[in-house]
Amino acid sequence: MGGFVAEVVSSRKVRTITIQVRDKAGGPASGARVSFGIDGADFGSAAVSGTGKVTFQMSGAATTIHVFADFVGDAQQVALPPGEDIYTFHFDKTNLFMSDSVPEARCPDGTTGQPCVNCDIGGTTVRICA
Repeated sequence: MGGFVAEVVSSRKVRTITIQVRDKAGGPASGARVSFGIDGADFGSAAVSGTGKVTFQMSGAATTIHVFADFVGDAQQVALPPGEDIYTFHFDKTNLFMSDSVPEARCPDGTTGQPCVNCDIGGTTVRICA
């Protein structure tokens, strides 16, 4: 599907966070895992596809989004306050063992989907697509 999309459906303003994950050569870090958290709650994760791009959408813009990226054994994180909606993770590694696995999205409770899954997080529905 070209990237991870998590969408919270609401009539309020939708905030879109765009995350890029790059390897040592500056290319897409395919196979990296990106996770999102809000106020200490896990809002799901997905494996980065060949585009190296992940998108997270939710209603309401007045909260800090915590983003975590793991790639070939290294982890990085960033906190994106309201108004800061684009970030690129740069890893000093290259994944030499790419797999042909089907992209999988995962809810905090362990529910999975290929490529999409709907998650209920504290009464909020989030759709995640890898």
